[in-house]
Amino acid sequence: MKKWLLLIIVMLFSACASYKADTSTSNNAIINSNLPKSLVKQFNKRINNNGYLEFEVILYSTFSKDIMYKVDWLDSNGFVLRDVLNEEYQYLRIPAKQEVIIHKISADLRAKDFRINIKTKN
Repeated sequence: MKKWLLLIIVMLFSACASYKADTSTSNNAIINSNLPKSLVKQFNKRINNNGYLEFEVILYSTFSKDIMYKVDWLDSNGFVLRDVLNEEYQYLRIPAKQEVIIHKISADLRAKDFRINIKTKN
């Protein structure tokens, strides 16, 4: 049920905006050494019609994993832009052999890139 809800939300956001898409597996993810690098399957990022950066990260694990993640939005010089609504790590469970998509939209037009920190739940 959660997967369908997430899929519908992603489809709504993508249907409302034309975009410049970028699919990569760049260095945007900082993964704790306890987690496999293959956890991050794919990145997609774009600038929507309103000029805001948005991205989705597709995670996949062969075993159930509980992770914590935090997104930092970066300006054109690589400096972190403060986001008071999302300063804390967020909890996420990745079910075994299922993809989970993290989809975020920046709250600041100055955001030109992002960094996602992923670590195991303590």
